[in-house]
Amino acid sequence: MMFGANGLLSFLSVFFIYAYEKIFGLVSDVTLLELSSTNTKLLKELNEKAPGTFQHSMQVANLAEAALMKLAQILCWLEQELYTMTLEKY
Repeated sequence: MMFGANGLLSFLSVFFIYAYEKIFGLVSDVTLLELSSTNTKLLKELNEKAPGTFQHSMQVANLAEAALMKLAQILCWLEQELYTMTLEKY
């Protein structure tokens, strides 16, 4: 019984996420993942008509992702240092 309910709710979550995005004007991780796929019609067309532009766009996206990952590492390290500093006070 619970397995079926979980399966149904998992299936319906796709529609709930879509409705949530449209109602509140937000973008979810699922939508960003779908937009980043190079198998979309628009990106395939860009690759066919302007391969240099497509490759440049992909390189810029990869650089931006790497920069964000490095920034996240720095912020995580800084957070841990602040916790350590706070604990050393006491």
